Amino acid sequence: MKTGQIIRIAVLLVVIFGAGVLTGRMLTPRPRAMILTGTGRYSTSDTALGRLKRHFDLSAEQERQFATLLEEIAQEMSQLPPGSPERLALFRRNIPKIESLLRPEQRTNFQEYVRTTEMRFQRQMRRQERKENAGGSENR
Repeated sequence: MKTGQIIRIAVLLVVIFGAGVLTGRMLTPRPRAMILTGTGRYSTSDTALGRLKRHFDLSAEQERQFATLLEEIAQEMSQLPPGSPERLALFRRNIPKIESLLRPEQRTNFQEYVRTTEMRFQRQMRRQERKENAGGSENR
């Protein structure tokens, strides 16, 4: 084989390898954001979507829309500590977006859903506060 052919083959192999890496990075789905809950378990946007599906009769289109929105919220929420007021604020900021995806007949139950979700956040915040206070008293 001539030197030119060897170089051409080597360049083509590098191009093929590079194209494979680029294609893999572009087409591989991003992993779901893992959210540490106040109970020490991890949750994803799929968990929240399942909760919404149990409370509301979501159409396939609504499920797709909620999946996208909830993953965005999960990305932000995963950066915040469990049981923090910032998580509750994030939830409250997104209530209008969530409500906008619901049909009018679904919105009647939505306020109850918001109330129970906020209560769950409040319980987590109280647990976290008690945990922090207990840890602080041990260090005295």
